[in-house]
Amino acid sequence: FDADLFIGSSLIDMYAKCTRVEDSCRVFNLLPQRDSISWNSIIAGCVQNGLFDEGLQFFQKMLKAKIKPRHVSFSSIMPACAHLTTLHLGKQLHGYIVRGGFDDNTFIASSLVDMYAKCGNIRIARRIFYKMEQHDMVSWTAIIMGYALHGHAHDAIALFKQMEKEGVKPNDVAFV
Repeated sequence: FDADLFIGSSLIDMYAKCTRVEDSCRVFNLLPQRDSISWNSIIAGCVQNGLFDEGLQFFQKMLKAKIKPRHVSFSSIMPACAHLTTLHLGKQLHGYIVRGGFDDNTFIASSLVDMYAKCGNIRIARRIFYKMEQHDMVSWTAIIMGYALHGHAHDAIALFKQMEKEGVKPNDVAFV
């Protein structure tokens, strides 16, 4: 049954959630065909387990295999760029996101804010944040952490107060 695309993708996801990425890769490599779901499962599994380089490699292989990224693809891969502080790759992905029409997705925009902030470009992070139609806890936390990370304590506190004023209840990450 592991050759079945749907079962295989589920197994990839399950092994990754159990921190067994080697087993996820083994199942992925056994699949006779791969679709965007199986590719996104292996990419997310690698990134969520701290294997950022491997996640990026799978993303590049997915593109070479002519599998078109979906919104979840970018939400999965952007944290790898943020962690590795690979601004040049993040900018390339940002361009792909804009050309693909994914830039109005809240999750992707929040990932971009986080990536730009962690890569040291708080100006672009702020621009993306303010262009978002709606802000959720993830986007607020990303911009607040970005300001705090780069020594803009007063701006971070002002944004925290604005978040509370807009009725978004802070979580433990926002308090940190």
